[in-house]
Amino acid sequence: NTGNDIILDRDGNAYIIGTINSPGDGGDFDSSDVFVMGVEEDARSVMFRTRIGGSGDEEGFGIGMDRDRNLYITGETESDDLETSGVIQPGFGGNGDAFISQLDSAGGLVTTHFLGGSEYDSGRAIAVTGNGDAFAAGVTFSRNFPVVNAIQSTYRGEGDLFITKIGEVEFVPTPVPTDTPPPPPTPPPPTATPTAIQSFAHSDTFLYLLGGVTALVVLLIILDFVIGRIRRRRRRKKREENPFDF
Repeated sequence: NTGNDIILDRDGNAYIIGTINSPGDGGDFDSSDVFVMGVEEDARSVMFRTRIGGSGDEEGFGIGMDRDRNLYITGETESDDLETSGVIQPGFGGNGDAFISQLDSAGGLVTTHFLGGSEYDSGRAIAVTGNGDAFAAGVTFSRNFPVVNAIQSTYRGEGDLFITKIGEVEFVPTPVPTDTPPPPPTPPPPTATPTAIQSFAHSDTFLYLLGGVTALVVLLIILDFVIGRIRRRRRRKKREENPFDF
């Protein structure tokens, strides 16, 4: 295992990048990965350890930090299956590429970008400005190394230096899942307050009064019928007794 670069934040905490070897089934070291480690300023407590690698060999060489303590690293990879999410280069160039990765302040991997042509390429150092511009430097042996706005646009041979600027890196932190609060319960519809007339209409007093009035009306109808019959009988009897009395 090898530590290749170190930086300090404003509190004196240290951030280290290097290469860690991985033993194979037989115990021999058959592959290597990049490691990034954060150590507190007392040098006794480890804040995080992050390991980055694919099926081939990786080495980590350079590390930088922005004002929010997000980390930017560079190195070299021989893995065409290295997990990448960047848009600097769509895929593995071949025979070893440089890479540039972003990590959050807790060491979580956010993005990784390939950078290289068809031959061997390696990122060796990286620095980040206060404006968010990242500068990576390294070596390339690829005649088809991707260049944009280059000081020197053609390969001169036997290995060339490269300097790459990634302008105004927008750091996108990994979203933290949050529990969505349940929607508030739907309030019940307001209960209409009955008026005095409605309350009286549904009361026992009203029912008793209604029953009494109904009975009185029926009694008056019966009395009217009986009195009418009595009067008719009297008139009939009077006519029978005095048939000529008009």
